Amino acid sequence: PHESLLYTPPTVTEGGTVYRVIEPNAQYDVDTATLVFSGLNTVNDFKLLLRSVSYMNTADEPNGTSRVVQVTASDGIDTSETRTTTVDIVLNNDAPTLDL
Repeated sequence: PHESLLYTPPTVTEGGTVYRVIEPNAQYDVDTATLVFSGLNTVNDFKLLLRSVSYMNTADEPNGTSRVVQVTASDGIDTSETRTTTVDIVLNNDAPTLDL
């Protein structure tokens, strides 16, 4: 698989000083392209973490079709409505190289 969803643990700062890093339990299922977070303390932690999620494709010749990302939140009792966004894939023609 050349595609994945990644995240960078965000930091919480106060007055320019980092006082905590949000480190969720994270599981990524390659077969379903599902990224699951758990163990977050606050809604704000969840929002910060979602802003850090990114898409990566390492294929030499990726498929240029847009990808759909769906987000659903649950606290174990209630589940949110699903929100959807689209990731547009921009293909880039790599410069040729010559190896002598």
